[in-house]
Amino acid sequence: MLGLEYKQGIRVFVNSEATISRPKGPLLRPANQLPAMNSEDNILPLGEPDLHLTITYEDGLRYAAYRLKMFGRGELKPFCEARGLPYTTLVNLKNGNLKTEEIRLVLRLLRNLDVPVELTRIAPDSNIHRFLFPNQELLDKFQATLKCFDGGVSPLEKSEHEQSKS
Repeated sequence: MLGLEYKQGIRVFVNSEATISRPKGPLLRPANQLPAMNSEDNILPLGEPDLHLTITYEDGLRYAAYRLKMFGRGELKPFCEARGLPYTTLVNLKNGNLKTEEIRLVLRLLRNLDVPVELTRIAPDSNIHRFLFPNQELLDKFQATLKCFDGGVSPLEKSEHEQSKS
């Protein structure tokens, strides 16, 4: 899939493999040839989130706690420092000792754990937040991994176990 992005003020074409190629033609155009920034043609519609592609805050929190428990001794602090995450709060999250809901922190942590989610609310005036996946495949993978964690089995062990049965 080919898309348009702006990198360092230059418009570039990006394909699905994340390679960047220079567009044909001049990089700079006269101002009268540039598209209007607030024209309705340039604004993509927001769309409605597909609630079937969401998980609850509690599922995201549980997954994040399991993943934090996978860090070896002394590995969590450098992980937090490199990503600007609060170490003490993540230790509390890992141990199940959070005092309040940390929705934005769980969102940042999930993204840093390579779980591509967005935050959405069920209703505009509600405090019920859900994490939205971009597609069903990623949601299914997440749910299978969480199910393994809940069952006390590593996702790797489960896939090896299933292969040995066949």
